[in-house]
Amino acid sequence: MNHTDHQPISKLLLAFVATWAFAESSFWFIAVDFLLIPYALTYPRQWFRIALVAWTASHVGGALYFWFCHQNLELAGSILKVTPFVTERMHNHIISIYESHGVWGAMAQSWSFMSFKIWTYEAVTQNFSFEAFFPIVMISRILRLFVVSWVASIASPWLRPVWVRKKSVSWSIYTVVFVFMLIIIEA
Repeated sequence: MNHTDHQPISKLLLAFVATWAFAESSFWFIAVDFLLIPYALTYPRQWFRIALVAWTASHVGGALYFWFCHQNLELAGSILKVTPFVTERMHNHIISIYESHGVWGAMAQSWSFMSFKIWTYEAVTQNFSFEAFFPIVMISRILRLFVVSWVASIASPWLRPVWVRKKSVSWSIYTVVFVFMLIIIEA
């Protein structure tokens, strides 16, 4: 049995998850899943708490980003153009989904591998109201963030021993694989 089996996740790590999730919903380019997976592996009994913190911070960051886009659409668009892992193809795909399904297209956000901020930006360009868009996209995000954390916690008995014993090697390999996946998705 590992010492992290019953050890609570530190407030500092939860604050890091919250900061990352908040930032990812508006300007940071790497999804919070990058942290959810290893933290749920390390602290499997607390997967729900970790996901809840991420979802809540993402919710707040996304709401503020929606407001920012509404007030500064041109600036938000110019920032997105230089944001890593954001492409014109992604914008066009999201626009196509919104044109086909309206605001309900936001349900696809979490499983699209396209950043929340692009979906939010394009929702504003489509003149979707906050009251219509935001509950839909946040339900979608609940599904992904909680499912990702839960699956990682389920895999924990097999993966955690290696992860905890060889933490620096595990983080290094995991980071390379995650970034490689981002590059493939962007291509």
